[in-house]
Amino acid sequence: MPFTLSLLLLTAAAPPAESLRLLMVVGDAPAGVVEARREGKRWVYRSTHLYRAGPAERRRTLEVDAAGKTRDGKVPETWWLSRLREVGCVDAVEELELSPERVCVRERKADGRETVVEGRIGETPFRARYGKSGALLELTVNEVAFRASDAPLPEGVDPFATGFPLSGQASRGTFRYALTGGDASLEDAVEAAREVDDAPVGREPAATTDCLTAARALVKARPGLSLVLGVVTEDGRAWPHAWAEDAATHRAVDPTLPPHDARLTRRRYLAFPKDAGRLYLALLAGTVKVTQTSKEAGR
Repeated sequence: MPFTLSLLLLTAAAPPAESLRLLMVVGDAPAGVVEARREGKRWVYRSTHLYRAGPAERRRTLEVDAAGKTRDGKVPETWWLSRLREVGCVDAVEELELSPERVCVRERKADGRETVVEGRIGETPFRARYGKSGALLELTVNEVAFRASDAPLPEGVDPFATGFPLSGQASRGTFRYALTGGDASLEDAVEAAREVDDAPVGREPAATTDCLTAARALVKARPGLSLVLGVVTEDGRAWPHAWAEDAATHRAVDPTLPPHDARLTRRRYLAFPKDAGRLYLALLAGTVKVTQTSKEAGR
């Protein structure tokens, strides 16, 4: 089965941990958040994409025994890959589509600090890093990496699916947007966030609703464009978004909206600097906020 961003939701203990959160990364861009937890004989997980249009969440609950196996004797892929394994293969089940897979560890290399594993999920190669305790640190399949994160994410809140709240002046009017808050380690990144002054240029959208995929494809196809990560403000919220920018004109290009779409002028685009991953996590934790002030008052 072809690998997708939602293929693997990973655990970090065996038996499965009570609760876990991971960051999905495509290239250098954060692409989503993964949560997984054990509830008695049930294994529950959720995958949320940052850049999907509309609801971006998928869930699955599996019945497992004490050994982590389903009723037909297969192990969930995520559970098996969550721990350092010996060289060999196992019959597994891919959780979201419930498709059977053969997962194999082909090689292990340890250096005293961590162990690097190479293997295959079906016909797809993977590379994983495990810490001294045997817990998964990072799994990479194609261009997608799943990295363990200990960021203090809020319980019961899913801002990547519902957007981030806007802080500051809430009266009617035309606003400027900026980032505020954070600690000393994020001061420079917060200050470097910038609002896009001119409305972006639209393009006929690709078949995908994933703006990160569409923006990466556009940048690859057109030299002179660069990838931009940030948020757009719309309907009173700030939403994670990806678009492109022309290096010569600094004009933004949104590959998810057609030309003359009213949303190009209705939305406001706030571009993040290179440290976008940490800013997204800080927005999740509530230590950084998207703020609005009247345009007349400035920033």
